[in-house]
Amino acid sequence: MPAWMDGPAAHDAFRRFFDASFDGILVASDDGRYLDANPAACTLLGRSREDLLGLTIQQITPSQALGSFEERWSQFLADGIQIGDFTFVRGDGSTIDVEYRARANVLPGCHVAWIHDVTTRKRYAEELRRSRESLSRAQRVAHVGHWEWDAKTGASCWSEEVYRIFGLSPRTGPEPPQTLSAVVHPDDRMMILHGFRALLERGVPFACEHRVIRPSGELRIVRVEAELTRDEAGRPIDVLGVVQDVTELRRVEHEREALLRALADERRWLRAVIDCSPVGIQLWEGESAPRATQNRMADQLFGHLPNPGPSLDFLRLRIFRPDGSPMDPGDLSVERALAGEVIIGRELVVKRPDGAHIHTLVNASPVRDDDGEIHGAVVLFLDVTAMKELVRLREEWTTIVAHDLRQPVTTILATASHLVRALGEPSVRRKVDRIRASAERLVRMTDDLSDLSRLDTHKLELVRASTNLPVLLRQIVEDMPDEDARARVWLSVDRDVPLVLVDAARIQQVVENLLSNALKYGKPGTPIALRLRLRPREVLISVCNEGPGIAPEIVPRLFTRFQRGTSGASPIKGLGLGLYICRGLVEAHGGALWVESEPGKTTTFSFTLPV
Repeated sequence: MPAWMDGPAAHDAFRRFFDASFDGILVASDDGRYLDANPAACTLLGRSREDLLGLTIQQITPSQALGSFEERWSQFLADGIQIGDFTFVRGDGSTIDVEYRARANVLPGCHVAWIHDVTTRKRYAEELRRSRESLSRAQRVAHVGHWEWDAKTGASCWSEEVYRIFGLSPRTGPEPPQTLSAVVHPDDRMMILHGFRALLERGVPFACEHRVIRPSGELRIVRVEAELTRDEAGRPIDVLGVVQDVTELRRVEHEREALLRALADERRWLRAVIDCSPVGIQLWEGESAPRATQNRMADQLFGHLPNPGPSLDFLRLRIFRPDGSPMDPGDLSVERALAGEVIIGRELVVKRPDGAHIHTLVNASPVRDDDGEIHGAVVLFLDVTAMKELVRLREEWTTIVAHDLRQPVTTILATASHLVRALGEPSVRRKVDRIRASAERLVRMTDDLSDLSRLDTHKLELVRASTNLPVLLRQIVEDMPDEDARARVWLSVDRDVPLVLVDAARIQQVVENLLSNALKYGKPGTPIALRLRLRPREVLISVCNEGPGIAPEIVPRLFTRFQRGTSGASPIKGLGLGLYICRGLVEAHGGALWVESEPGKTTTFSFTLPV
């Protein structure tokens, strides 16, 4: 029997208490060796009483805690009492955390410690700590903090995120009302005070947004909501509230509102431009069953759209080909645009609700999203009725002028020819020759005007026939009235040039014009090369002369209308339509006309004709 249990009665009483205690009880000697252990202690440590007796505290202490054990044990023996947490190694090698209360020298050389398991408490404490950390992290991410206000003390406790939102350093303990007043914007303090008072006195829900001025001077916007708890008598107990930093959210909302206002303004401007446009505009949305809107000019062309939106059959009743024939299914400009086609300058006729037929030029294009998918189409209708009438009047005027001029000119030419034959005086003959030459030039001008009108209105008619070009070119040279000019032309023709399907009179007109220019602008007395070359699928005819050449800045506008050249310092007489008409005649045959000039050396005009 241990010495510390001296006396039978004391022994029995203490043993019953010792064995029945829910807390573990350990008894150790001065050197830390266990003298006794009750069943609860044995259960906690996972060892039998026999296993514990003879062991020392150091032997069941984790190795990482041994460094501080000696100091703590010495301090315990000196102080006589110690309370704290300790970790033991159980019989199976696992560890257990316990809370202990120890008293030294209960009997001389005998020290008693009461222990109980705090593993569950520590686990709960750790889970609580992690939950709080998670809550704090979530609040930090969401910029939301919480606070509690105690109605009895009037103080409040804030979470770490509340401090961060207010720009303050986190700290523990209650916060006095002065801390909040110091960061709230002066203009918002009364609003908060009235709202909080209404919550306490009448239970009105407390929710508001106010400004916060951080110690750094930065202005933030926060949203606050709070809920009141009352006791059974209806007296306030506490208030739980949340604070959310909504500064960035409000900034984004303001920017979005500004963008929406700007977008609305742009749409109003765009709508005004579209409505005032002299071009009829239809916007078709959707692909399988498109819906249309249109501007005022389109309203004038088609009338107001039926409600609900128009179908494509509605357009087929309004739109026709230039010859008046109806549109085939799938051939409407909007249908082709919805299929992905871009249409430029298509001539169509629109039948207005009043029965008038309007000639239009139509442009159409699909509307695609960022991925290239077609979501609709835009169709533009330009009324060219007045323009076509103007072209018709100009063509009619040109035809009348050419016809009316030709008859008196023909009479002048016939009379001049008769006078030349009848008169023998050389000086008089020269004057008559000038009259005849002027009349012939006037004939050429009227012919040029007629050709210009036909080219511009695409009404030039070609009388095509199989033509032997070498024979045609030789005939052109032989028919030149000026013998000296005829002698300057050197004709060169490739062998085996096939027959070509052309309007021989029009090709002769082109070659004669190019030869005439070479004679007028070339160096006097120098040869003029007229060449016919065979190339793959085409023939090439060129006229080359020596002379001052053509300045590079003139070349781009050389084939435009009313462009006249100069010979020396004197302008050449004429309308300046020759090259413009020549290019139109060549292109009408499916060929091309161009010029190559080296100033001070040679100038070559070339054109091709398809074989």
